[in-house]
Amino acid sequence: MADKPHAFAEVRRVQAALVRDYSNDFARHSSKINSVHIQGVFENIPRQLSQYMDGSVQRYQFKDVLTNKKAFSELAGPIQWLVQADLALDVHICNKAEVPLCAFTQANLFKLYLFDTGILGCMLGIPPASLIQQDYGATKGCFAENLVAQALKRSHDKPLHAWNEGRAETRFLKMEQNLIIPIEVRSGTRTKAKSLQTYKQKYQPDHVIRCTAKPLHRDTESHQINVPLYMAEYL
Repeated sequence: MADKPHAFAEVRRVQAALVRDYSNDFARHSSKINSVHIQGVFENIPRQLSQYMDGSVQRYQFKDVLTNKKAFSELAGPIQWLVQADLALDVHICNKAEVPLCAFTQANLFKLYLFDTGILGCMLGIPPASLIQQDYGATKGCFAENLVAQALKRSHDKPLHAWNEGRAETRFLKMEQNLIIPIEVRSGTRTKAKSLQTYKQKYQPDHVIRCTAKPLHRDTESHQINVPLYMAEYL
């Protein structure tokens, strides 16, 4: 146990070196896209994620990312570069949960997550001691969502979607054959979500998944399964 803080500090040192390497690579491989713009968008992702303070991560905001750049068209190049390089994960926001999901999205409405939750902690400067104590402070909600987004991308490598209709939303939607499965994410053990109830009443899904701090549990009556966050990669 005495070596744990040292081990975490070493991991953080390696993570910081990786972030520097990514930044150096932007200029080498960015081609016609301004590497400074790519760097600005990359550094802005953790800042935007950390602003939601236990609430759901909202749509990506274009304002204040780059100086004098306020429109999607001005940031689309750097964002797409990071997504194609697998350094950012874009989640398309659907205004209807119907097949095909892509028909109910808009190019400028999406969420943006970082490719790795450990790198997210490094870029936000969260001390290794806080990670040992599992104390993410007010940012624990965005960490939980980033973890699930990362797991979903790794597991099926398809475009990621979320749902937002009126004031109701679900964090993610997962397609399995012709079924759309809503996935709710909670960083703690309080799992009641009005938006999920709205979704269930409107679309009557065959299956519902919750990713929370609670243990693995399946409710056969409601076709609902609770998956602990540490098992998100098995979604």
